[in-house]
Amino acid sequence: MSEIIHGRDLILSINNVAVGGARSCEIMVQTDEIETSSASQGGWKEYIAGMKGWSLTCSHFITLYDDDNSPRNSDLIGAPGFVGQTVSVKFWVRGDSENFLTGSAIVKSWKGTGTIPNLSQGSFSFLGTGPLTIGAVTPST
Repeated sequence: MSEIIHGRDLILSINNVAVGGARSCEIMVQTDEIETSSASQGGWKEYIAGMKGWSLTCSHFITLYDDDNSPRNSDLIGAPGFVGQTVSVKFWVRGDSENFLTGSAIVKSWKGTGTIPNLSQGSFSFLGTGPLTIGAVTPST
């Protein structure tokens, strides 16, 4: 019997710090295609797989203080400073220390949004640089 993974259990860590209050995490792995067609192939294009790449996005709530006014997720207030940096990322299921994806990525963007009366939200966009590894130690940057 297969097990259902709930969205709340998918976690993104940046430099070994979990992004708190994550609303959604999405990872995409893709490959370039190289056309190998020739005129003798009857008018149909043919391709082979080229280089692989990956990207990751995460949206999260922006929370600065708990009910008792203690700081919470205060690392996210510095999120704009991450843009342009290469960081280590880990995409994993909460409570599962063995099944995760890890790699180095460039922080392409961070966006913060606030609407009344909703909670403030932010989102990160990452572009993988190098391999995406399954179940390995998170690389240092």
